[in-house]
Amino acid sequence: MDDSILHLVILVAAVTAAGFTQSAMGFGFAIAALSILPYFFDIRLANIVVSLCAIVPLCYTMATHRRYIQPGPVGRCLVGAAIGLPLGLATFAYVDPDLLVRSTGLVILIVVLDGFFHSKQPTSSEKRLRSWSLIAGISSGYLSGSVGIGWPPVVAFATRQSWAPLQFKAFLGAFLLTVATVKVGGLVAMGFVDRHILVLSVIAIPFSYLGAWLGGIVAKRIDAKLFRRLTLSLLAFGALGMVIRGTPTAQDTSDLRAPQSNRQPATERTKLLTEVIGTAGVPPHFIGERP
Repeated sequence: MDDSILHLVILVAAVTAAGFTQSAMGFGFAIAALSILPYFFDIRLANIVVSLCAIVPLCYTMATHRRYIQPGPVGRCLVGAAIGLPLGLATFAYVDPDLLVRSTGLVILIVVLDGFFHSKQPTSSEKRLRSWSLIAGISSGYLSGSVGIGWPPVVAFATRQSWAPLQFKAFLGAFLLTVATVKVGGLVAMGFVDRHILVLSVIAIPFSYLGAWLGGIVAKRIDAKLFRRLTLSLLAFGALGMVIRGTPTAQDTSDLRAPQSNRQPATERTKLLTEVIGTAGVPPHFIGERP
């Protein structure tokens, strides 16, 4: 199979699985996708495509639950995110890709462990609520900008509040949509979003919805706790591999990262596709150079 077709199939499979996980478990689009894609794509490309694919589902969540939004907690968390997100984007732009892969894997492992052992402990006072909302916002903004998985701190904060489920979803939808939108704007301003990224995202977004639709069906027919534990276990194995392996070796990725003129000629059937998306759509600044 031509490399461009193979990478496209992997991308579609990853975002479909991520949408399925998001719908069936109620969280996890980014960690599911980023547990798969860094094995085949440059970590920065994977991060950006996942960020773009997440915008539309978050818009839907926001529109559905907007009447339950509580401006106070959302606003305080966004103040924190305004501090953390620029620092995260700077880390994303200038830190070595191998470190980004290992850091992403470590964040996923921490999230998985929290998913296995987390117990709800409500915040007891308004003063602590304000302090923790700011801390959660800073942490979430930084993680969103640097490794693309920004929801764990705010989810941990929200689960410790005495909110109804609809208020919980409204809070997460409002916060994550705002952060994701600002992050995408920052990535565009920094020159990370080009034609390759846009084409891959346009292809991937419908499959994230397909996965979400399938996940909604399956969630009604299987034990939620069992599925959650199985999914977390699979994510843990993928994340552990990222921590141990880091980025692929130069020998493994020489064809993936080579300029189009240096790759093997594509077949007539796949030549046009290769020209549109590239073997993996990796612009020069995704391989360690500053944008």
